Amino acid sequence: MVRKKLSIFMVLVMIFSLFSTSGISANSGTSEEERPHLRFDFGTETSSVQGGHTKVSDLTGYTSERGYGFAEVREGYSDDQIDDLRRDFILSFQHTFYVDLPNGDYDLVIVTGSNWDFDTTTYFLQGARGDENQRGGYPTQAGNFNAYEDSVTITDGQLDIYFEGAWARVNGIEIYEAGSDEALHKFDFGTPDSPAAEGYTKVPHTMVYDSERGFGLDAPAGSRDQANNLTRDFVIAGDNSFLADVPNGHYRVAITTGAERDENVTSYSIQGGDVKGGDVTGPRQYRTYEEIVEVTDGRLVIDFFDDSRINAVEIVPVLMITSLEISDVTLGLDSSVSLSWDSMDAAISYNVYRIAEGEDRFTQIGNTSETSYTDEVPEIGYTYTYAVTPVPSFNIETVRSNEVVVSMIDESVKAPRNPVRVKLDNVVVEEEVTFSWNKVNQADLYYVYRTRFHEGQIPNVEESFEKIGVTDELTFTDDNIYSSNPYYYAVRAVNAGGMSKASKMIGAQEREESKEKTYGVGPFDAQVIQTGNGWRAINRGVVYSGDDMLEAMQAAVDSLTPGRTTQEKVIVRGSGTIPGDKSLDIPSHTSFEIDGTIHVEGTGEGFSYGNQTAAVRIMHAENVSIPKLNVTGTPNFGIFVRTSEDLHFGQIDLRLDGGLGFRIDSRDDDTVYGVKNVRIDNVYVSGTSDHGVETYGVDGITIGKVTAVDTGYAGILLNDTINAEVDRVYGFGAGTGTGYAAFRMANRNGNIDDEYSHNIFVGEVIARGGGRGIFSVSRSGGAVIDRVDIKNTGNNAMLIENSFNIQFNGGVVEGPSGIRLAARADMPQTRDIFMKDLTLIDSSILENPCGPNNVFENITLVNSTINVCNQ
Repeated sequence: MVRKKLSIFMVLVMIFSLFSTSGISANSGTSEEERPHLRFDFGTETSSVQGGHTKVSDLTGYTSERGYGFAEVREGYSDDQIDDLRRDFILSFQHTFYVDLPNGDYDLVIVTGSNWDFDTTTYFLQGARGDENQRGGYPTQAGNFNAYEDSVTITDGQLDIYFEGAWARVNGIEIYEAGSDEALHKFDFGTPDSPAAEGYTKVPHTMVYDSERGFGLDAPAGSRDQANNLTRDFVIAGDNSFLADVPNGHYRVAITTGAERDENVTSYSIQGGDVKGGDVTGPRQYRTYEEIVEVTDGRLVIDFFDDSRINAVEIVPVLMITSLEISDVTLGLDSSVSLSWDSMDAAISYNVYRIAEGEDRFTQIGNTSETSYTDEVPEIGYTYTYAVTPVPSFNIETVRSNEVVVSMIDESVKAPRNPVRVKLDNVVVEEEVTFSWNKVNQADLYYVYRTRFHEGQIPNVEESFEKIGVTDELTFTDDNIYSSNPYYYAVRAVNAGGMSKASKMIGAQEREESKEKTYGVGPFDAQVIQTGNGWRAINRGVVYSGDDMLEAMQAAVDSLTPGRTTQEKVIVRGSGTIPGDKSLDIPSHTSFEIDGTIHVEGTGEGFSYGNQTAAVRIMHAENVSIPKLNVTGTPNFGIFVRTSEDLHFGQIDLRLDGGLGFRIDSRDDDTVYGVKNVRIDNVYVSGTSDHGVETYGVDGITIGKVTAVDTGYAGILLNDTINAEVDRVYGFGAGTGTGYAAFRMANRNGNIDDEYSHNIFVGEVIARGGGRGIFSVSRSGGAVIDRVDIKNTGNNAMLIENSFNIQFNGGVVEGPSGIRLAARADMPQTRDIFMKDLTLIDSSILENPCGPNNVFENITLVNSTINVCNQ
């Protein structure tokens, strides 16, 4: 990531030839656009130097003639790691690497990561697929690497490593005979032209296995050459300072740190500022710290602390304005903000940026060749932050200026009260909502807000407000409706003194909810009652009395009629705690509900698919219902179901601090669909470290509403599931920072007898933030999604990859991310995708590579683009 940003400054290096073999020239009188681009490769006196870099060893002391070096020299504190592996990698998602080996026991080391990008590489050995056999998977950020150590027994003359994970990258593999210090095989993965590390066999991404060679990939993959030899060696610089003479100005400083064999903690301070860094990197993990600093005395000084290992330092000049200020503010119906700044000789123009309170990113609002700008868009009651960037002659934008903040409020004026009596119009019009409110004294305007989430769905519903209108009337019509599902509205009154609090929210298009209470009523066969700090289980007498909630519940369940063929019911009245290493097991023909909450005290071991404990567990059962269940804490699974039939889940609320929310699978036999006839009315899940709701191997499931809030991975994930109906999916922050989505299909989902006729039906997917809105991957399809409402996802709004026969019938996708149709080379092309009646706002559709019979019809573009193969 850093290197991509830095490459634009190579122009400056080429023009001014600032490097020499004996040092660097640094003239303090050099004009701003002539500043040097300094790149240092730290290591031993004899280790190789990254191209375009200046060598710095542990013996390089600062001199004024040299213009750089350490304040103190400590002989011998450096290391040559002889590691060229990380300069390149192959993209190995769903690829298998084979090596012919004599039968026996072996140890493995798999090196994975990227200098530029986020990476999550998982792998499976010897054909053992399934979640319980997954290895790796630890995420690394740009500049960080993982080395997974593993062992394997070969019984058929061949090692088989299958890779998965988001953008799986493999840099190198070492294979050792168990108990031996000699590596039998070392493989360096990358592009055909990149060099192989010493002692390694090159594996380009095009090398497919053949029996004569005895190793190779199952199919051609992708690759990258990062051209980075920096991490092969380092200098141990704790309690040292590095100095470089540079002209006064602003610089981007990038410090690369890490070690092949050791744990490392690098802390640093630049120009006497705060101490930063301090993250722990394990063996074969690397990190790049980056910040922008100002030099005012002709010298840049980096002080290092702890056991800092420094692989490289890059010092890159940047054009930065520090003189931005507010020159005028006008409040009222015609509000405005005027900005001004000092001229910069290197700039041919300036870009102006603004971010409003509650927004998460700057938006460019203008470009000017002047040194002033007036923004006539700001509205009273809001706080805005502004910044500018100079655009130099080669039309490359640099870093943003100092930021200035403007509050569009007159403190001498009292803000109005919030509007009351907000009510819907009696006339109902399809795809249109009209509502009104009472007049507010001293209000000049009214701001109208909309959200797809009601007050009980997310912790602070106002965070999801989207301002959709400004009016001086007492009524408002929203005609940008993309769904027949509910929308929620609120109004604020505004004057020069600011905004009122929001009015009470009203809902439009809400469905009639049944008035009939379906839980906590009716006859029961056994009950569990909380008595002070204790519990009693009763079934024609006391079957348990004590202080253990789990034992009381299990005793009540076990007291039901043995061998029964009709359903009997247990009800629990009270709330308590159960341990995270045990489960409440529900057998066939049982109804279980709790009028209270089960809190799970976690074990601290983290989530694992191999651990099948859950707050509530249903294993190989039939005719089970859970009308109501609330779970908090840190279970491994909130609910776990395996190979069971005829299940009904009513109101399920899982507000967790880790684990996976709700998993239904038949994975003890992947050749059959062992789970059938499942109904879930309403599930709310939040705070998981893994997925919210996940199915695997299910035939026949109907889900009413899934609300997934801040789940670690997918909100709802359907794997190898057929004949499914999902009414609504609400994702808020689902899978943030990952490639997962509010709604995801994977692993041949929707495949029936190798065909993808429509059998997965989704009413609407509503997603705000998080990873993606929708993601279909790995031969999934056969789906109809009636409506989408997706905004502000961190990754693609929708990614359709190696998927077939999916129909999208309408909705809206708002940026900054877009829709992508893609395909990996090792699976059939994405095909038969039909998108119609979609509105794209600040977004895009990209199809690459082209797939057969992908159709896009009636796509409305608002500041958006479409690049598809058949328009």
